[in-house]
Amino acid sequence: MNDKLYDVPIVTTAMAYDAPNGHMYILILAQSIYLGGLLDYSLICPNQLRSNGIIVDNAPKRLSPNPLMATHSIFVPNDDLRIPTDLKGVISYFITQTPTLQEIETCKWIMLTSENDWDPHSDIFKIHESSYENYENLSELVKDQTFLPIGTDIHRNSEVSLLLAAISTALSDDLFPFVLKDTVNLTYEKAVQVSATSTTHRGTSISKEYLSQLWGISLNTAAQTLQVTTQKGIKNAVHPIVCRYATKQSRLRYNQLGSRHGQFYSNTFFATTRSTQRNTMAQLYVNDIKYMCIMPMKKKSEAPFTLQKLIQDIGVPAAIHCNGAKELQLGKWRDYLQ
Repeated sequence: MNDKLYDVPIVTTAMAYDAPNGHMYILILAQSIYLGGLLDYSLICPNQLRSNGIIVDNAPKRLSPNPLMATHSIFVPNDDLRIPTDLKGVISYFITQTPTLQEIETCKWIMLTSENDWDPHSDIFKIHESSYENYENLSELVKDQTFLPIGTDIHRNSEVSLLLAAISTALSDDLFPFVLKDTVNLTYEKAVQVSATSTTHRGTSISKEYLSQLWGISLNTAAQTLQVTTQKGIKNAVHPIVCRYATKQSRLRYNQLGSRHGQFYSNTFFATTRSTQRNTMAQLYVNDIKYMCIMPMKKKSEAPFTLQKLIQDIGVPAAIHCNGAKELQLGKWRDYLQ
């Protein structure tokens, strides 16, 4: 009998969790498998949580090398939330429930796993593991006084430091000095100068707290990353989504109408007499220097297409002020603005 499952859906799920502190949280599991009615519980991969900066101690205290320090829990550092786990046989578990719509909208969300693709069979895990074998004598190398140690906000040998090292040795608090030393030596050999670039502060809708949680890095590192990074676009979702957004930012192919002249005002005008093209209304776009663009329409539902034409012919407005008409707030109109 073949018990293998094929074409198992990968989804984003939400669970309601009553924490010991008396608060309810919505735990989000992205890139998780959906088994429908085959199981009456959810499966969580500990290493998938660890890859998202979550600290997982899934060893029972009795079997831990240091029982006095063991917690047998899941700890979310950025939210200071500890989820105690219990045992059913040899399986660690904690109790959750299906959240109501009100709980989803009012309770705090916590991302236990990342929305990035998760492939448990990838060879990258073996590659990252092998990178540590090259630094077995790291404790002796740290005593090398030919260079100064570089300090960061990340505690040495912390869970976060290990996660960063898995991405790149240059991100590790322990390994970066050696990578830097080798790079500088190589630079002298090739007579290449080390240069740097800088930029003025740019506003962003992504906070350093969110980036710290998403990448598993310190707040200071997240703040510095935002300061030197240009954000070209962002997409939002109100509730957990079951599919990934496309990363291609097609709107960047059009002109970007920045500055104050890129702020437009729009309204719908109606006529009592039909035009020769059978139009009875028009959508007007105007900015502060009296640039006007009039798009004729046969019905109000065509308003989103006039915005599409404005973007294609003129460019993407920095902002649009309009009235509360639903055709100017929902559906395709809202999609074009995002």
